[in-house]
Parts: sequence; C-alpha cells; structure tokens
Amino acid sequence: MCLRIIQPSLEAFRSNTFPYYGQRFLTAQNDPLLKKFWAEVQATPVNPIHHGTALFDVTVALTTQGIALADLTPAAFLHYAWECRRQGLVLGARGAGSRFPGHLAWQVLHTMGHFPSHGLATLKAALLTGRLTVEELVDRYKIRDTGVRHLLIAYLERRKPELDYSTLDNLSRHLASNFWATIEQLAPKQSDLRIDGELYQRWRERVTVRIDGNGQRDFDPILRAVRAFYADLQAWAAAEPEQWAIWVAPCPVSDAEVRGYGIRKRRVKERMDDRTRQRQPLLNTLLEHLENRYGHLRDLLAQAADATGGQTIPLEGRS
Repeated sequence: MCLRIIQPSLEAFRSNTFPYYGQRFLTAQNDPLLKKFWAEVQATPVNPIHHGTALFDVTVALTTQGIALADLTPAAFLHYAWECRRQGLVLGARGAGSRFPGHLAWQVLHTMGHFPSHGLATLKAALLTGRLTVEELVDRYKIRDTGVRHLLIAYLERRKPELDYSTLDNLSRHLASNFWATIEQLAPKQSDLRIDGELYQRWRERVTVRIDGNGQRDFDPILRAVRAFYADLQAWAAAEPEQWAIWVAPCPVSDAEVRGYGIRKRRVKERMDDRTRQRQPLLNTLLEHLENRYGHLRDLLAQAADATGGQTIPLEGRS
C-alpha cells in the first residue's frame, strides 16, 4: 500500500492495524511536499501523539484515494473525514483521535498554504458549513430501491424541523444504513417494509456487530429509531393516506425488545459510577506520586540546565 501496489478502500484499510503507517508511507513515497507537511506538523506545539495522528490521517487519505499530497484538496480531505465518521472510524493513529479525524492535519495544510488561504482554516468550520441536505444524508448509503429511498427522504424531511443536525444525521444513519441498507444486503429483492421473522433475525445478528467486526454495537438506539419509524408511518397514514398508507406495515421490533431501555441505561451508569467509587480511595496516592515525580524532574532540569556533556551532577543524594 505504501508503494501504491494495492489501493484499499477506507473500510478495508481501517479494519486492520498498521503501526507507524504514516512514517512508513513517508519513507516509501519520498515526496518533498509530504516531508514539508510532516516538518510543519512536528513544529506545531501540541502533544506529540497528535503529530502522529495528523500524519496518519493524511497518509491514509492519500492511500485510499490513490493520490499524492499535491492532489489532496479540501473537498477530498473533507470526504475522508465524513467517511471515517460514517463508518464509525473515529480514531486516528495508535488510538488517538476525536469524533472527526483530521483536525490537526487540516490546520497544518491550511497554515502551510496547501489549502487556499481564503478557505476555511479549520476542519470544524468546514464540517459545519458543509452540512448535507436530507437527500444527501440518505444517498450516502446508496439505497437501491427507489421507492424506499424516496420514503426515507420524505420521512426525514418531515422530522427535520424538530431535530438538530446531529440528531438528524444519526437518525438517517440508523434508518438508511443500519436498517435498510443492511436489509438490502441480506435480501436484495426486498421492496417494502414487511420484514418477515427470519429476515429480521438475520438483520439483528448483522447489525449488533460493529462495522469492523470487533465487539457489540449499542443496539438500543437503532431499535428505537426503527420502531419510531414504523409508528410514525402508521400515525401519519391516518391523516395523509395518499402519501404514507402504502408503506404501513407491522413493525418487526416487538415491545419486549425496547422495553427496559431506561433500566439498561441506568445499569450502565451504575457500573460507571461503581468504577469511580472503586478508584476514589487511590486518588490521594496518585496525586502524591505525580507531585513527587514532578518535583524530581523539576530539580533534575534545574541541575542539568547548565551542565556540559559528560559532567556528573548530584541530585537527592545520587550522582
């Protein structure tokens, strides 16, 4: 991949772990512009782990899009950030990252003049001004059935006035990706919302697993979104049958499956609080250790600041 022999998709690349991929790509490509970017990143006064994340984000974008840094535009990098979030790939190199990867990388690319000076200086600003329409939110997931696609767009447009953008984005992901796009993968000929029990069970088994195959997904929000979707269609069909009645169908999500959601949420919070209580008695020990360590390093720096190479200095009874 570093030598451009293989061009993976972003999902395929991030399904694996490649330690120090940014540095390996940098060496293999020997691109002066990429080296300049890396030097600018290292000169940025932030935690060094974020330096590695910035290099990782850019090299992964270049790898998966099959381009050189000279061809990386703001739109191309914004696409990388959106795709990472859409696929649940929120972490940068070695576990460092944020909700959207690429913040530091975007900042450096703008500062060094690679991105237009009149453009947006931060990825956050680009994300806020680059909000997608409802149609674009749905079309991210390439729904094959045109009827269901139009239904999802109409449904989200109806819900849009009561939701903030983040909630609307999550709802579109639950319904268009987690629900219907997955149904189409399992049953390509499915063209209505009448989901039989066998297909529903296969869907449940598929969606409960994270996209990278590791661990369990938080399934409750998806179930609640699907159940609300069916309930809304049934309610709206009574007042506007010409638009909604054709889509009314029995909801495959039973009452029992969503019952107890509040209890489960409380149990999660109880476990979190219990972990805090278990660690609370150790806080004073941790603070004492950090203060002692800080004092030792402060004194060491003071002693060594004016020392010459090879000189021996005393510190706390040691040489």
